[in-house]
This record gives sequence, structure tokens and C-alpha cells, in this order.
Amino acid sequence: MQRIIGLAVVMAGCQQYDFVPVQPNAIEVQDSKNTVVSHPLAPNIMLVVDRSGSMMDTANGLDAGCGDANFNYTGRVADCKWNNLLDVLIGPEGAVDAGFLAALDAKFIANRQTGDPLPLGLAELPGPPPSGATGVAQACAAGTASVLSSISPSNEASITSALLGIAPAGGTPTAATLAAVGMAFPAQAPTTAPRANYIILMTDGAPNCDSSFVADASNCSGDRCTLGTCLNVPEGCLDEDNTVATIAQLYAGGIRTFVIGFGAAAIGGSSTETLQRMGAAGQGKPTSTAGVGSYYQASSAADLKQALTDILGLIQQNPCLFQLQGAPLSQALIEVLVTPSGGMTTTLASSQFTYDPVAETIEVKDATLCGDIAASGPTTPVTVEVRYLQQE
Repeated sequence: MQRIIGLAVVMAGCQQYDFVPVQPNAIEVQDSKNTVVSHPLAPNIMLVVDRSGSMMDTANGLDAGCGDANFNYTGRVADCKWNNLLDVLIGPEGAVDAGFLAALDAKFIANRQTGDPLPLGLAELPGPPPSGATGVAQACAAGTASVLSSISPSNEASITSALLGIAPAGGTPTAATLAAVGMAFPAQAPTTAPRANYIILMTDGAPNCDSSFVADASNCSGDRCTLGTCLNVPEGCLDEDNTVATIAQLYAGGIRTFVIGFGAAAIGGSSTETLQRMGAAGQGKPTSTAGVGSYYQASSAADLKQALTDILGLIQQNPCLFQLQGAPLSQALIEVLVTPSGGMTTTLASSQFTYDPVAETIEVKDATLCGDIAASGPTTPVTVEVRYLQQE
């Protein structure tokens, strides 16, 4: 079945996408509003880090890592996934402005200099266990306590401090943590320009810790059991569907999730299937060789750094770049119309825009029209409409 898709964009802050459900063969109108003054508003970004006990293993899964005989974290002296993650995010010990957090700050320095510092937050999974908790309750803690640093401007120093205070331990309550993270995003006032919202999830294994999981031989055996045995322990079962549904719900609410699988435990079988589905639900589509389908697979610290570098490029808020909701049936059938404030509508020639079939984006390349879009504001909006056919 074919349907006609229309994407109308009124340039008035960051990009906001509202989706209107339609019946087959109906016209679906998708609107995106973007107010641009001198640069787009900095996005809200939440870093979600997996601090489960397996993060004390090395990335190749073969060496001792940074845990002692009692599975306690021994610090940054040994090689392990957690220490790799710290090195990539904040830089090696003694280094200054060498990690991803510094790169984020540099990317949005123009925003900070004009009074719009980057809103950034941090969450861990699992969260700190309740006082006196043991066993599953200790390993699978999640919820609002997982948000170590709420999204707020100029947050880099507090996030660095929080990261250095974390010790790997416990399970991987990804769904519960992401649900809490979604609630931590600031409410956006309808009278102001909206910000884009992103989650960057870094995890080394399959999600689990769902106490409501109904287990049977088909969904909690083999590599779908994340413990030695999952008999009468539903929290040990691979929590695939629940996690995917949570990420899809976040995306429907305007939060895009980038998924990074880190280390050998995230490769192959049900783990790869789950991460692919998570990435597809979050719509954080990789555009470089660092990506594997719909998510990023990092087998080393260097891979993790490359994945984050790629993501850093994807959160570039190009005012002339627009995300489509699904692939067009044919690139030749795409029509782009631009209407400046109070002006005449221009239907772009094929040479005036490009379509990226991997990222499913349209970019206006005409210098004059893109200049109009970038210079638009609340009193001088520019409407960009993309029309295309889509197979259903």
C-alpha cells in the first residue's frame, strides 16, 4: 500500500516533531517547528551509563579487569570497560579537557557565550540500592535515584564528579532506568522555542531486572537467561520487549535515543538482536562505520570514542536539515517547498536539496534559501514542506 507523506516545517527554535495517526491511504501531515536566531538552541542531553558488575570485565571479556576476588571495584589502575568509559568521557587521569564531555562543551561554546549553556544530565544503571537491600533488590535498583545529575546548564563539573564516584556493581535495569530518565527531561513551555532531546545510552550487556517478566522455556533460556540460572528469578531474563517499548515511548514523546553496545558481551545472539531493536526504537541511526545497523557496537575504548564522535556530529542542529519519518518510495518523487515569511513558495529543484537514505534526512542546499531558514525567527518564520510517497 502506498501513502502520501507531507512534512511541514515552520522555522520558529529547535526542531519539534508532532505525529498525527492516520488511516491507510490518508494524507499524513507531520509538522516541525524551528526558531533560529543566530544558532539553534542547545539540546537537552542525558548520558546513561551502565555500571553493572560486568563493566569490571575487560572489553574483550578474556582478562581479569578491575574487580577483586569479591567482585569489588579496585579503581582506575586496571584495564576494564568501566575505566575505558571514564577515559573516553572525561579523559585519562591527569588529562585536561580530553574527553567527550569537553568535546560537547566545545561544540556548543557559541551557545554558552550567548547565554544558552548546554543542558546536560547523567544517569546510572543500576541506581543506588535502597538502604539494607540485598540480592535482587540490591542488584536491580532503578528509578529516580538513578538520575545522578538532572539536566541543567553548565553541568560538566558535577557530571565528572558523579562519574568518578561510581563503582560498578549489580544488574542492568535498562527499561526502568530509561523510564525514570524520560521523566527527568525538563518540561518545555509552549510559548518558547523547544529544544531537541537526546539520550546517549552506553551499555555492555542485555537488559534484565524486570520483576514482572513472565518466563517460559522460549523467552528465558539459553542466552536469554542472563544469570547462571533463571529458575524462579524473572529478573535474570532478557528484558527485550519491555526495554524496546520504553525507548519507543520516549521517542514518541520527542526524545531520541542513541544506543552503544560496549564489549564482547554485547556481540552476537540475543544481545545483538536486542540492541538492534533498541536502536531502531530510539531512532538514533548511525551514519558512519562505527554503527552496526541501528546501534553502535564498540569492541574497544577506541571504538567507544569513535561512536561518541559520530553521535556528536549527529546532534549538530543544522537548521537546514530535516528528519523524515520513514523512507520515501523513490527519491525521484520527493518534493521540497520553501516559503519565506510573507513571500512566495519556491519548489526546489533536485539540485537544491539532498536526500540521505541512511539517515532518512532532507537537507536544503540552496545557499539563499538556507540563509533565509537560518535567519528566521518568531516574527519571520520560514515554512519548509517535504512531500513524498511511502510504501506501507
